Amino acid sequence: MNRQAQDMFHNEIEKLSYQLWEERGRPFGSPEEDWFRAERELLREVGPPSSSQFDSPMEVPFLSLRMGPVTE
Repeated sequence: MNRQAQDMFHNEIEKLSYQLWEERGRPFGSPEEDWFRAERELLREVGPPSSSQFDSPMEVPFLSLRMGPVTE
């Protein structure tokens, strides 16, 4: 997956995780719950990534570790 595609995927996870957090009533703590749920839902929509989409084999297991602060 090229850098632009990674950034787009990350942004989509960020948007969906924020929406999920709001739907849960904006609880304090456990942001990873919404982040990982959003990632799973988006991956389910587009299908599992093939290894040929990634520049490095280490990118696949660590997609979710790019989590940062959610901004509007």
